[in-house]
Amino acid sequence: MVNWSQLEGIVDLVLIKLLGSTVTDGRAHIVFAQMTFQAKLDSLKAIAELLATNPNNTSPHAKFTREIYPKLRNFQIQRNSIAHCRWVVVDDSVSKTRLQARGKLKISNGSVALEDMNKLADDIQQLSNEVWVMVQFDEFNNPSYK
Repeated sequence: MVNWSQLEGIVDLVLIKLLGSTVTDGRAHIVFAQMTFQAKLDSLKAIAELLATNPNNTSPHAKFTREIYPKLRNFQIQRNSIAHCRWVVVDDSVSKTRLQARGKLKISNGSVALEDMNKLADDIQQLSNEVWVMVQFDEFNNPSYK
C-alpha cells in the first residue's frame, strides 16, 4: 500500500507539472484532492495524448498512452482487491477475505503468496518511475523523440 500511495502522489505531481503549475501552488492540490484515481488517470491520458503529437513516436507521452495507462488501470484493479479485503497472516501464510454487499452478502476467501505481494509492490514502484519520466521530458524541445 505504501508503493501505491507513492504512485498516487507521483500521478498528482505529474498532472500538476504537465498543467504548468507547481507543487507549491495549493490550488492544484485542491483540485486533485477531490478527484478519484480513475479521474486522474483519464485526465493524465488526455494530456499525454495532447502532448504526443505523433502517437507512434517514442516520447514518454506516447508511451504513456500506449503502454503505461493500461498498466495503471490493471494495477488499480489489483489495488482495490488488496485495499478492500480483510487480511490475516499466520505462519508466513497470507490469506484475504473479501466482503461484497451488492444486492446480497458475498464472502470470498483466498490465500496469497508473500512473494506475489512483494512482486506487486516492486511492479508498482517501477510503474511510478515510468510515470515520472513524463515530467523529465519536453517533447516540443527535444526533436530526438519525434
